[in-house]
Amino acid sequence: VKEIFTTGMPEDTLLRFAAYAESFSNHPISKSILKAYGKAGIWTDDPKEITEKMKNSDATVVCEYRGLSVAEVSELRRNLRAEGVELKVYKNTMVERACDELGFGDLKASLSGPNAFAFSTDATAPSRVLAKFAKKHKCLVLKSGIVEGKVANAKELAKYASIPSREGL
Repeated sequence: VKEIFTTGMPEDTLLRFAAYAESFSNHPISKSILKAYGKAGIWTDDPKEITEKMKNSDATVVCEYRGLSVAEVSELRRNLRAEGVELKVYKNTMVERACDELGFGDLKASLSGPNAFAFSTDATAPSRVLAKFAKKHKCLVLKSGIVEGKVANAKELAKYASIPSREGL
């Protein structure tokens, strides 16, 4: 079953599907998925992991992806990966805990709705790639982020997005 479902599907999507399948645990496909991936408890919504990602990143950008199709999200992930940016979806309450631990309380105001979090060691890459994608796909909204240890609002992220990549300089 793992081989069938892993073809081209991100692991976090599979884990969330496994959690959904858990509610239909008597179905044969659900049993196979749960056997392969375990219970929903293996999600990566661990505040410690989120805290580490935020600490080790020069930029963390929060964006709302409501309204994007699966194909569009896959395209976004490809674009981000090409620039060395990782896109993750976490529960907002888990990110709030990480923000409290790191002292980024101002970021919590933008943690409502379906959010995705972009992490990168390049301070401008997440803003640049997300802003470029948002121009074509109006559903994607950059909300706020943390850039080089400081909380940045949407206007500040737009300024970072206008800075060209190192190769572009």
